[in-house]
Amino acid sequence: MRDRLHRFSETTTSQFSIFTMANMLSIMDKLEHLERNQNGTTEMIKSIQDNTRARWKLNPEQASVLKQLVRHWLISPVNSYNTIINKMEKWLRNNAADALELPQYEYDQVIQEAVRQFVNQDQHSHRSNMRKKIFASITGKTKQLLKRFSDKLIHKYYRGHKPDTLMRMAIKAQLALARVIALPLTKKKNKTRADTGFWTSMNEKLAGLRKENGSNRTDPKWLQWYKEIINKDKETFSRARRNGNGSDSNGANGNDGDANGGNGDENDSSSQRRNRRGGGSNSSDEEGSIGAIGRTILSREDERAMLMDDDSDAVLSGDEADGGSTLQNHGE
Repeated sequence: MRDRLHRFSETTTSQFSIFTMANMLSIMDKLEHLERNQNGTTEMIKSIQDNTRARWKLNPEQASVLKQLVRHWLISPVNSYNTIINKMEKWLRNNAADALELPQYEYDQVIQEAVRQFVNQDQHSHRSNMRKKIFASITGKTKQLLKRFSDKLIHKYYRGHKPDTLMRMAIKAQLALARVIALPLTKKKNKTRADTGFWTSMNEKLAGLRKENGSNRTDPKWLQWYKEIINKDKETFSRARRNGNGSDSNGANGNDGDANGGNGDENDSSSQRRNRRGGGSNSSDEEGSIGAIGRTILSREDERAMLMDDDSDAVLSGDEADGGSTLQNHGE
């Protein structure tokens, strides 16, 4: 090293310039080579990322949570069933990182679209199952009084905290409306998988109610309607029971399952009270098992927001696609 430095010190100015230029050119050549390699590596990484994202799928736990959310919203007091996907997407933007362990949902359009497709497909399937449950609750040997039917669905599908009196009443009224609308439809003969018109009728009726009562479900007008539609259900279906059609151990006298003459909103069965906090039994049903994820997914704030519908620009009648995001031809 010392010899090399000594020889360098004895070089002429001309030799020094040539030496310096040669080294600079050598360094520039190496940098260009490194840059080409880096660009190739960057392109390869991007290709891997694109292929990975294109093949991205929900894991079983994430799919289970989304299924639970679909079922939760389908028994909730929504003002249009065409906007459920919009409500879910709005909720997921704020909660997917925790509820699904999926922080990328907020900004990754590939993941957003995959979730949207999954939700729409599951909603399609479960809307059909819900319609069948509603029809079965008012016909034949499977007929049930409203309180029993409502309590069973809340226990099975509600994924917020234990619903308070107002939320329970709102859900009960929504199901009462569904049963009243379903009654004439159960008497029609439809081809297999044909559209019964049930969800279209629900959306049209809810659109009219929203126009009359406003979008805030805590408004006194809505509370009055809750009482009226629940009473209409009692008059329609309790009378049929007293005439000997169907059976229900909790409603033999047509009192909607409340022996004390009240509305029964607070009187869950003991088994429901035992299972409410722990998630209850988790047996599979006709919709398929949705796993052992904890019951409480939505916060109290989420539940209150549900009663304060802000989808002012949403499609509120018919079964048209909502901005290309909701179901078409759901066959129910």
